[in-house]
Amino acid sequence: MGNTNPGAGGNPNGYGSGNTYLGDSNLGNRLNYQYSALNYRSDNGYSHYKALNVRWTSTNLKNKGLDITANYTWSHAQDNLSSTFTGGQPGVYYPGYLDAFNPKLDYGNSDYNLPNRFVFSGVWDIPWMKNASNPIARQVLGGWSLGSIFKVHSGLPFNVYDCSNFNGTSCPLWIPNPPTQQIFSNVEAVGTNLFNYMQLPTAGGSVANLGDSLGLPNCTGLVHNGCTYTQSGLAYPARNPYIGPGYWNVDLNVYKNFKINEAVTVQFRGEMYNIFNHHNMYITGLNLDASSLATPFIQTEKGGIHGYAGQPNDERRNIQFALKLMF
Repeated sequence: MGNTNPGAGGNPNGYGSGNTYLGDSNLGNRLNYQYSALNYRSDNGYSHYKALNVRWTSTNLKNKGLDITANYTWSHAQDNLSSTFTGGQPGVYYPGYLDAFNPKLDYGNSDYNLPNRFVFSGVWDIPWMKNASNPIARQVLGGWSLGSIFKVHSGLPFNVYDCSNFNGTSCPLWIPNPPTQQIFSNVEAVGTNLFNYMQLPTAGGSVANLGDSLGLPNCTGLVHNGCTYTQSGLAYPARNPYIGPGYWNVDLNVYKNFKINEAVTVQFRGEMYNIFNHHNMYITGLNLDASSLATPFIQTEKGGIHGYAGQPNDERRNIQFALKLMF
């Protein structure tokens, strides 16, 4: 299915655009040099989503009080802008489209594209002592239930940028030379909680950066074949070509109902979020400029939010208890 983003936009008055589009002899002039960058909005945003969903459920499995739901989704989400007016780490690398006159240039994997996602959940109404003849044993030992949710999904996609070709508004995507293989690892790097995740190819001891002086490749259509930088002759990559580390998490809860009378029930609940205290790895989103990396590695760290580390997100084990009155 497809969709449009009425808030999508870019900067049509970028640095050097006067020379590129009007032949202005001053290389640095904008289309209208009386103004700087313009915050332009349009209906040029569009997205496509396709998916396959498989679900299996069971209620009271083999009369053992076990309810199970398993759900797997394969999907592919593509667009030319995933947010209202920014791309990548918000406000860091570029606002809106790289080229406001060619929004198709930014077509690629959506920022929220998760090709594989699996969720398994279950509730077990433990039958032991539930119908005991002794009322004290039945109230204390019977009527307990366990529940759990297990979630696992692919990593979030990300870009690598080449800000050595910053055009006054945006950093174009980085073009590896030679092409880089997506060989991932979690080798600990120098620094607190930093890990070398993806190594970039190097040339002469530094990261090789290739790009057009204005960062505006001459491209048309949704397929980037034949879409090249004029100086390098290399194909311009689709957006979000790399995939970050995968994610998984397990939550557990236990609860017990105490029936006071026919109309009133008190429920004791114990809820454990991230019971294994597992910390997922996330791409360090503020360090994706290949031209300024101290070491030729895209790095990860534990914690983060929405695929970018360094933002508040509590992934520690959390346990809470509660009493619930139902009437």
